Amino acid sequence: MKTRPKQKENMVKADLHVHSRFSNRPSEWFLQRIGAAESYTEPEQVYQLAKQRGMTFVTLTDHNRIEGALYLQEKYADEIITGTEFTAYFPEDGCKVHILVYGLSASDFENLQQIRRNIYDLRDYLKQARLAYSVAHATYSVNGRLTMQHLEKLILLFDVFESINGGRNRPNNLIWSGSLQRLTPAIIEDFYIRHRIEPISDDPWVKGFTGGSDDHAGVYIGQSFTVGQGQTVSEFLSNLRNKRTIGDGRSNHTLGLAFSIYKIAFEYLKQHSVLFSSTLFDQIGENIFGKPSSEWLNRLRISKIKYLGKKDERIHQQVAALFRILNQHRDLSPDVKFELVYEKLADLADESIINLIQRIKRDTKRGNPVKTVADITRFLPSLFLSIPFYSSLKYMYNTRPLLDELSVRFLKMPVKRRFLWFTDTVSDLNGVAITIRQVIRTATRLNYDLKVIAPRLSDESETELSETMIQLPSIVQFKLPYYEYLRVQIPSVLKALRIIEAYQPTEVIISTPGPIGLIGLIAAKLLNIRSVAIYHTDFSAQVKELAEDDSLARLVENAMHWFYSHVDEIRVPTREYLQILTSRGYPVERMTYLPRGIDFDLFRPNPADRTQVLQKYHLPDGLNLVFCGRISQDKNLDFLVQVYEKVKADFPEVNLILAGDGPYYDTLKARVKSIRNIYLIGRLRQEALPELYAAMDLFVFPSVTDTFGMAVIEAQACGLPAIVSDIGGPREIVRDQETGFVLPVTHPQSWVDCLRRLIPEIQQRSPRIQVMQTAAVNCMRENAGWVEMLADMLGPVPREDEHGPARPGHQPSPAMVISNPN
Repeated sequence: MKTRPKQKENMVKADLHVHSRFSNRPSEWFLQRIGAAESYTEPEQVYQLAKQRGMTFVTLTDHNRIEGALYLQEKYADEIITGTEFTAYFPEDGCKVHILVYGLSASDFENLQQIRRNIYDLRDYLKQARLAYSVAHATYSVNGRLTMQHLEKLILLFDVFESINGGRNRPNNLIWSGSLQRLTPAIIEDFYIRHRIEPISDDPWVKGFTGGSDDHAGVYIGQSFTVGQGQTVSEFLSNLRNKRTIGDGRSNHTLGLAFSIYKIAFEYLKQHSVLFSSTLFDQIGENIFGKPSSEWLNRLRISKIKYLGKKDERIHQQVAALFRILNQHRDLSPDVKFELVYEKLADLADESIINLIQRIKRDTKRGNPVKTVADITRFLPSLFLSIPFYSSLKYMYNTRPLLDELSVRFLKMPVKRRFLWFTDTVSDLNGVAITIRQVIRTATRLNYDLKVIAPRLSDESETELSETMIQLPSIVQFKLPYYEYLRVQIPSVLKALRIIEAYQPTEVIISTPGPIGLIGLIAAKLLNIRSVAIYHTDFSAQVKELAEDDSLARLVENAMHWFYSHVDEIRVPTREYLQILTSRGYPVERMTYLPRGIDFDLFRPNPADRTQVLQKYHLPDGLNLVFCGRISQDKNLDFLVQVYEKVKADFPEVNLILAGDGPYYDTLKARVKSIRNIYLIGRLRQEALPELYAAMDLFVFPSVTDTFGMAVIEAQACGLPAIVSDIGGPREIVRDQETGFVLPVTHPQSWVDCLRRLIPEIQQRSPRIQVMQTAAVNCMRENAGWVEMLADMLGPVPREDEHGPARPGHQPSPAMVISNPN
């Protein structure tokens, strides 16, 4: 590094970015909402902690305030650097930037206060008055307006920048400081031509660096600092102005920021809220940040916590476990202690969710909505405990796209794409699960950096899946009305977010709008990355068919609309559904067609011996109609049975084979028990389907709720003509009169008539049927394979030599399973 000072005996250190109680206007969302100040640390405490941690000089840099620094200077004159963190503005668009100024007098402060709303005037004053300064956390967007153009202007305007900001994470600090170190005269010239701003010095491609903890809570003072030379404050600041200092020490992480927010909120509520005493947040704050407490005192505190009753025994236990952890590890560093506390707070939040759901279920059965409202109120303190973690994630990643652009532009390090694919189903018999399993196999083979986040597999023998998944065990499981075959699993949100952050995805793909899909959406918003959701299932149409309740269907549709309107892109499997969703008010500008993959090596005409296949599944000889898919009422199978019964009256040798499993299986089996030649053969592995299709003559699929129809496309690829309904996605797969028939489900007689015409042709192996079989195969070959589908979704297939982290300082996490919190 060009500006690294030589190692000499008079090397000194100073934490050049610290806040005290005089910083009273927080930029952090959670603190704003509760009305807290930005800091409650006393200036004297800052001084004592800085000196204890080896700082030669001490400063305070409160936001647009100087009182604290002047107070310390009056008391410890030779050791204090006066400072202020000024909020400056680009007058052309109002973008906020924070500038740290050092060694200023009271009159300098007043002058800068008058001109700080114009960053160009502020820069000129600093240059004329020869004041030391540093641009604070330049890649943090204070008011959401920061762009690459602003960074280019800052590089021209100023020569000294924070390279280590103790409030930002390591990638933030490394990418920015690395970019500044790669500046050249040619780059500066390019910036000047673009913006016509005179550089501040004769060699503006050489930058000076500082470091500071940016501490607001009295936790990390002196752990990030500036290293330079100078036996006096004046000498040190002279070296800072002349770009002969460097930043060193600790970068932050999400937990560190979250607990700093916790401490500020705790101190605020302690001082300003009488109702705060003896709340859950109060007692936890006392144990994290206060003095050690004895076991009996902690038990007394737990017993007095408001909103916890005798029935909340498990929550009592979680709080007690948290207190024990804190008492056992009082001497650990804050980062290690916060890691332990986070796990226990996550357990506490999980137990509160379990408690709430159990209470709501009980109140619903008793028909007591007033009690439900009271139970939700009891849950709010636990929610309050979790908010700082969400807020800190959002804060830490607010300019991630900007950092990615810097990586590419200055560090010449293309950001490696890392995908997390979220699904609430992976081993069930449905199109989503089949797609996910094939995605895992293909992505692994092609070297995509992709992992699937899903519920813990019920079948641990599926090692092919488990090795490429992040499995989330549930804290609560329950069945949905009308979807009893599905178990909704709610995972630990806080623990899931920690694992997601560690993986550092660059994009989130969501297959299901359930609890795990919702976690994927939350993670994308907090980590500031792109989110893509696939519209696999029309739940509102299914609910309408299953429940025959329009109001419930509208409720489901509203929830679906909300979910999909919050993603960056919606992938829709058929153009038919693009039109349907457009008519429902979905954002058309975000919807794109999703090419669906087919495994052409598996799904193709199969030479299997028909007689052997029939014997294998205990089926008689004859002409075979087959349905394959989930045995559910919304698949319109009652309609199919009615049609079959009418056809069978004319063609008794025709069989109907229903392959699959689902919530309607037992009901359907009982209903068709007395109807000859209807066979329910249960669920088959995907690999067995081409063999079955070889013994079938016609595929029938009357569903009106499918957005695509994976079974239809697979059957057609195996050479089976198909009859499908004229509603939903399958109608787009089948070419009417060419590879099969698209018929109205509102007119069952049309199905009967079609079958009556077709059956003799099939029996006679007519040329038209043979042409239709060949056309079905050829038409399906026009669809994408899985490789093409993934390339469309994830980008070009990675080269085998594409390795390395997504960003400097990141250590990828292996596939993992979160331990059961209970």
